[in-house]
Amino acid sequence: MPHSPSLLAHSSSEFVDLCQSQVALLTQGLGAAWCGVYLTEDLVQSAPKLIPIVVYPDAREVWSWEEGKTQEGELSPLLALSQQHLLDTPGSHQEQDVINEREPFTGEPEEESFQPGYQVARPLIYQEGVMGLLVAGRRERKWTPEELIQIDRVARTLAIARSLDRQQRWYRQQLHKQENLRHIQQEVLDNLLHQLRNPMTALRTFSKLLLKRLRFDDANRTVAEGIVRESDRLQGFLQQLDDYFKTVVTESSLLPPADPLLLPAEDQLVAPYLLPGKAIVQESLALEAILQPLILSAQTIAQERGLTLKAVIPARLPLVCADPWGIREVLSNLIDNALKYTPRGGCVEIEAGLTRSTPHGTLQGVAVRDNGLGIPLGDRERIFERHYRGVQEQGEISGSGLGLAIAKNLIEQMHGEIELVSPNPDAAHPSFQNPGTTFIVWLPIAPII
Repeated sequence: MPHSPSLLAHSSSEFVDLCQSQVALLTQGLGAAWCGVYLTEDLVQSAPKLIPIVVYPDAREVWSWEEGKTQEGELSPLLALSQQHLLDTPGSHQEQDVINEREPFTGEPEEESFQPGYQVARPLIYQEGVMGLLVAGRRERKWTPEELIQIDRVARTLAIARSLDRQQRWYRQQLHKQENLRHIQQEVLDNLLHQLRNPMTALRTFSKLLLKRLRFDDANRTVAEGIVRESDRLQGFLQQLDDYFKTVVTESSLLPPADPLLLPAEDQLVAPYLLPGKAIVQESLALEAILQPLILSAQTIAQERGLTLKAVIPARLPLVCADPWGIREVLSNLIDNALKYTPRGGCVEIEAGLTRSTPHGTLQGVAVRDNGLGIPLGDRERIFERHYRGVQEQGEISGSGLGLAIAKNLIEQMHGEIELVSPNPDAAHPSFQNPGTTFIVWLPIAPII
């Protein structure tokens, strides 16, 4: 008996059940030979679009829902009657008795033609909104005044139920939108907090070294410069956080009150790649200019943690296409992870100048290699998922599981790739106690102008 999958998707199962029960009341209780409930989402004065939700008997016709016609191409008599009465509904939408007194419909066999007084149509009106029609008919006898009153009550019940159903859908949409927005805000905050941890760690390390080495000569100039550099980085994140919350407050205050009956389309919110308002800007840049300050900070941290840091940066490397801020965050996350997961006495290597040919051109790579415990096979497929830490979740080293997810998201925004190699190819050498891990960032080489 239910019809029209497209409109049913916008109607709750409870409303469809109510329509079925009311149609059963009219057919079984009042003896209607045919009965239908039609709904309309968009009311166009010249051509109202009515779509059947429940029709009895449903085997009389095979509908083409886009055209509202039978297989033979004839307009269904119930649909024709419904459309005509909807056109006749006054603009004021005041509820009234509507009984068809027109000539019989000629598109059906003669024995099923409509006769005056045997069919009735009631618009589903609630709060000056026309939401559809209730149509019923029979052949044996006309409708009595008492039966018409009962049909009016059925139409009124369906109209109120439809209005409530639409309002419920609207409120669910708003709830889903708010939940989606809250989820995105949470992701942004998670990203910010993660990215703040790295410079804060560096600042703490620099501060400790500065206290140990504090003199009035130039021996600590590099450490002092590192503190200034990381302080600027931290300040930049805090400024973006402040700007983000200002934008959210401004946009929320500008939202107009919504009309539940309009059923607005659900907004599709897309999470920002890292921070709202921070768009990727591709430009030609030299990787050594990005790597040098990162290596300088990493050397200080490695020294404090008893690690060896090796950097191989060839001179005059080809320029790459990347966002300066984005690629700095990618490499910073990878270097910080390597320093974090390499045990004391281990070694971290940074190597630039790698190349790889692809159908779309040549890529230049930067490898960050450690000789830590490596990444188990079972964790490799999910290692770039947000908040996934695998076996490290049970380890002693704390973390949020966001660094690699952020790095992968950023590098893909820059049309690059990030490659995982674990264990390292040379891990089988007797001098290597751990399998280690290598991450390679691949970026497109900038065109020569």
